[in-house]
Amino acid sequence: MNAAICIPDFSSISRLSIELPRHLLSKAVKPGSLVIVDSTGLKVHGRDEWHQAKHAVLARITWRKLHLAVDEKHQILACELTTPEAGDSTAVHGMLDQIDTPFEAFMGDGA
Repeated sequence: MNAAICIPDFSSISRLSIELPRHLLSKAVKPGSLVIVDSTGLKVHGRDEWHQAKHAVLARITWRKLHLAVDEKHQILACELTTPEAGDSTAVHGMLDQIDTPFEAFMGDGA
């Protein structure tokens, strides 16, 4: 087909994901001009349910907050994993430092 595609395939990313520089992935698709930020809660379990039932121990469950900044093309521009005590506004500064492309508008959920 003689198509010049600069997007790395899945096997290359999964094998080299630790060593793959972030700037290669950002060059695959031109970033958008809109940055959208939101967060979600993640429940982190200690041991599995079988171990808890067998040894009659209580579950160790903690929470983390995953903050994501995406553009209108659904590319993840920045991410931040914080403890539940950190508010959404405190994570924004760290995420803005990760975004190296210019953008025109910034949207959040108002939290």
